[in-house]
Formats: sequence, C-alpha cells, structure tokens
Amino acid sequence: VAPVSLVERVGWAGQKPLLLPGTLEDNLKLGGGVDADLLPLIEACGLSDLVRERGLDLAIDPRGSGLSGGERRRIGLVRAIASGRPILLLDEPTADLDAVTARKVIDLIARTARDRLVIAATHDARLVARNWGQMSMRSRTPWFAASPCRGHWLAALRRWWLACSPGYGRALL
Repeated sequence: VAPVSLVERVGWAGQKPLLLPGTLEDNLKLGGGVDADLLPLIEACGLSDLVRERGLDLAIDPRGSGLSGGERRRIGLVRAIASGRPILLLDEPTADLDAVTARKVIDLIARTARDRLVIAATHDARLVARNWGQMSMRSRTPWFAASPCRGHWLAALRRWWLACSPGYGRALL
C-alpha cells in the first residue's frame, strides 16, 4: 500500500484545524468525500447554536476570528467525520468544551467508532473513562484507541495496520 493510499483513508481533526477564507459551510465541507447532510453532525457536535445564531454563511478567516477554540476544533471534527474516511485521528477533541458539549462530542465519537478506526489523543478523563485506554479488537476490526499522549498515535496506527494486514503493514510502516 502506497503512503498516498493511506493518506486518502485518514481524516484528521487537530487542535488547530485549518480554516480557509470563506463561509462556515465551506470550511465544514473541506474534508471532501461524502456529500452528506451536515446538520446531524452539527447538532451532534454541539455547533447548532452557532449555526442558529450566525448561520452557515458566517464569514470565516484563516484565524477563525470570532470563534472559540472549541468551536474551531469541532469544525475540524465535523469535517473529519463527514469525509467518510475509515481512519480518524483526533487530537484533544474535547479540549476547551463545557461538560455538556464534551458529552455530545464523546457520544458522537463513540457512534463514529462503531464502524471506523478512531485514534484519539486526549487528556480528558471523561473520554478515557469509556474504557478506551487500549486498542480494542472486535471481529479483527479495531474500533477505537485513546491515548493520553500524542506520541502514541503512530504506534497505535502501526499496531492496527499490522493486525489487519501483516504483509502490507510491515512494508508501509
């Protein structure tokens, strides 16, 4: 498997997501892939108040001026999930969120992890409390890994890749 092929399968939601000049809707759709209705994801991520108050046509600049850190991070999360990519890497997905919104995000991540590999680096005890402290295998399909340290992502992805396709994984990683 060529590295480019792996990149096409990975969605990324970092602490400081890329925002481009345009509208909120444009930025939510940057992940490409699935052209799905974003409203259920917006609701599940706790961004519905932002959309209701300021609209999907809200002007966004590269710094995300006027948005909180949590709102910017959730824009990246919606974008990553909406991409439909089978592997999601999440960096501190619940940071800067109040307890209610964090619970929504954790529930969304859990639903997403039912059919995709989700690797999340987090310091959030609520996320780790879901007993996702180690990679889980269900029918030879890993579904979630949470790490308290960003440096563990590559190792977790490597373990997953080796478990699912030993020959290809050794050549790639």
